[in-house]
Amino acid sequence: MLRNCKKHKMDDKIITLNSQDSLLFYPNNTGNDFTNVLPMTVRNCKQYEVALAELFFTTESKFFKSKEDSKVIIRREEGENQICSVQIQANNWADFIKQVNDINCGVNISLNDDKRIEITLDSKLLKTGVKITKELSSILGFTSLVVRNKKTVGAQKVKDEGNLSITFLLQTLPVYIHTEVFVHEPEKYDLESLLEQVNENLFFEHKCAFQKEGNSLFFVSPPKTKINLSPKLSSIFNVKPTKWIENNERLSNLILKDSFIIRVYCNIAEAQIFGNEYKKWIRLINSNSNVKGEHIVLDKLLYLPVETDSIRAINIRLLNEKENLVSIEPSAETVAVLHFRKKI
Repeated sequence: MLRNCKKHKMDDKIITLNSQDSLLFYPNNTGNDFTNVLPMTVRNCKQYEVALAELFFTTESKFFKSKEDSKVIIRREEGENQICSVQIQANNWADFIKQVNDINCGVNISLNDDKRIEITLDSKLLKTGVKITKELSSILGFTSLVVRNKKTVGAQKVKDEGNLSITFLLQTLPVYIHTEVFVHEPEKYDLESLLEQVNENLFFEHKCAFQKEGNSLFFVSPPKTKINLSPKLSSIFNVKPTKWIENNERLSNLILKDSFIIRVYCNIAEAQIFGNEYKKWIRLINSNSNVKGEHIVLDKLLYLPVETDSIRAINIRLLNEKENLVSIEPSAETVAVLHFRKKI
């Protein structure tokens, strides 16, 4: 909407932009990135300056849009990674079997009537399994170096020959138990409430929790326990989605804030210097992340030169500190009021 501003000079004008307008021309308009086509082309614009006068927007009211957004995978390691290595010199397979069984390592070897070696694991090794040497696996005709079944029988018959010299290496393998936990949506849409909800879901059964120290977090868990956060939670906690977070690990890049800076982009404004770059940010606004809907009226307007002499359409974007689009409630509208005045 284009109109004269009664509170200012007669030449001053106000244009009100709405994210739900001009959908015929821009059907992909959203509350954080939208373009309005003006009812007429405005000319001689270079003699004007433009400022953001008001902004109304609604941030997201929920952290999780799907169940997968709230998922945390807990990985717990069970069993010991131990290695038993013995060079065995035997006169025959019966002697070899006796020497292995005398080691008393939880693995029992026997020779069946068909002249095939049988390996039997004790119950304590069934969860984890064991790894044997490639040499022994080849002799016995095993298809894998890892033995996990209670009883495994070799595919090849062994020859009862003397002077056996075999390295008997036995490596017990740890096993990883994965458990999925789904974090409940917190009652309040703020980071503190989300953190409390994450800890509530993780601590009761798994004794895992994030502890806050100043503006950073560190993770506490039982030994041999790690967690992996969903891409959504990883983005919020500022960690890589593929990362496994370990006990006593500090998330030093995380800053829990009740407010954040919105960079309001406007395509018709002349680019200004921000740091070492030129940006078309018409205004920086401090937004309260605990408030779902905000109506910001700016008392002191900051004017920028209008870049183009003719204006037919205006684009507004709301950007965060990483210059990504701010999370906006999908169905909510955003309204931006621009004030134009002639250059002084």
